[in-house]
Amino acid sequence: MKICTTRTTICSDDELPKSWNLGLNGEVSVYLKLKGLEIPDLDDSIDMKYHYQTGDNYHNQEEIATVMIALKFFQFTLGLVLLAALATADIDEYQCHDLYEHDASIKGTVSSPFYGKREYHNGLWCEYRIRAPEGHRIKITFKDFDVDPSGSCGQDQLVVYGKDKESVLGIYCGYEKPRPILSNPDESEIRLLFRSDYMKAGRGFLLEYESGPNMQLCESGYSECGNRNCYKPEKKCDGIDDCGDGTDEENCNFPVVLEPKECGIQEIKPKTIYDSPDRMVGGEPAIPNSWPWQVSLQNRYSEPNGHFCGGSLINAQWVLTATHCVAGYPHPGEIKIVLGAHGKFTKTPYEQTRISARVISYPDLEGDDIRRYTITHDISLIKLNAPVTFNKGVQPACLPSLGWHAQPGWSCYATGWGVSRGSGGSDALKQMEQIVQPIQNCSFNEQTQICVEKPQNSPCHGDSGGPLQCKLGGKYFVFGAASFVTTTNFMSGLCTGPGAMTVYASSADKADWIKTIISKYS
Repeated sequence: MKICTTRTTICSDDELPKSWNLGLNGEVSVYLKLKGLEIPDLDDSIDMKYHYQTGDNYHNQEEIATVMIALKFFQFTLGLVLLAALATADIDEYQCHDLYEHDASIKGTVSSPFYGKREYHNGLWCEYRIRAPEGHRIKITFKDFDVDPSGSCGQDQLVVYGKDKESVLGIYCGYEKPRPILSNPDESEIRLLFRSDYMKAGRGFLLEYESGPNMQLCESGYSECGNRNCYKPEKKCDGIDDCGDGTDEENCNFPVVLEPKECGIQEIKPKTIYDSPDRMVGGEPAIPNSWPWQVSLQNRYSEPNGHFCGGSLINAQWVLTATHCVAGYPHPGEIKIVLGAHGKFTKTPYEQTRISARVISYPDLEGDDIRRYTITHDISLIKLNAPVTFNKGVQPACLPSLGWHAQPGWSCYATGWGVSRGSGGSDALKQMEQIVQPIQNCSFNEQTQICVEKPQNSPCHGDSGGPLQCKLGGKYFVFGAASFVTTTNFMSGLCTGPGAMTVYASSADKADWIKTIISKYS
């Protein structure tokens, strides 16, 4: 059967496959069974790829022709959209239809498809396995890395696994070369998964692998940091973060002031008058580092940014957040805490990183027990693995005393990296004014929660755990941690819908508990 387009001169005499699985920009999927199809004139603006299905495997193909019958909704008019693509490209060209094996007994390289020739294609799913002789460990070193970045690397990504796919060693995207990676102890295998969406692309990656019975990340005389950097042992506990994640300053018994006197004051002043004509979901971009106690909680294994919740720095080694944020990361070492940040993919000169050393949820829950929390007491503390150094972009907020309740009508501020216009996470920290509401306007527990609202200016997903900060006597006090930010449900639904309120877990109600926990575990 011959398949042609009327706008192009491309034809195919190939046999049509029995089925096609189609995707548009990674969001719309259509499954078709074909016997034959005449392709009408194409719209040049359509950008679509497809997957060729054979058995249980999916193979990516080059776009040659697209058919579209539009489904539109305009003034209550409905139509139908049919999207289809046919191609004659050779499957082998994509290099991604098998599990590719590499022998690490000989030094070698792995690269993304078409590396060094052109950008990688959309819709890739490429798997590689690197094996070494029994008793050897594998070291991979990145020589080049350019993979389109996204929040938590949820789109284009390179995932590095151990022998078991449950053992994730790292999830990477962006433009910075990841640090070298060593296979798990007693494992002589590393697996890679490289996948791409249907949007932007990049050069891809090139890495080098090698193996040996005594393979190490650090040279002789150096110790390994938690983030795979290296430091000299004599630098341990010198008060300087040589590792970049506090590893060399762990367990050094540095004194930590429970309630710093110089709290709640910004050296870089925020903009607190809103005059933007375009109100956005989640407010407007903040002046960089003007909310120096704002922290980003991130998946430790996602680089460059695995942000999932916010939090507030309350002294040099403790962070306040919401329990529902940490319920999925209850064990030490699972959360990366980034302080002094502004953009998701660009660093500030004040940025510092730490790792969770302990997570304690109200009333005194740890580990898997944290999942037994109740939403009316949605508040937790995270102990950092090492104290931070205060600077212009990293400062603690003040905590209210027991019995201090945010009063209806107060104007406070929320900050975070949540959804903007419901279309995706914000790259820059945003701030938003919020008005404290009385109980008759919002169903909440007056003792343990605070309700706020500012029409068309509500926090959204990704802002959970972040601070509600109110200015009293020239200082900002964190009165709450964002608990649930829509009236639809706790973690999803439309933001800033009609009557949408934001509920915060009250820190004033837990003031004595916070002091007790910090004193107990410091």
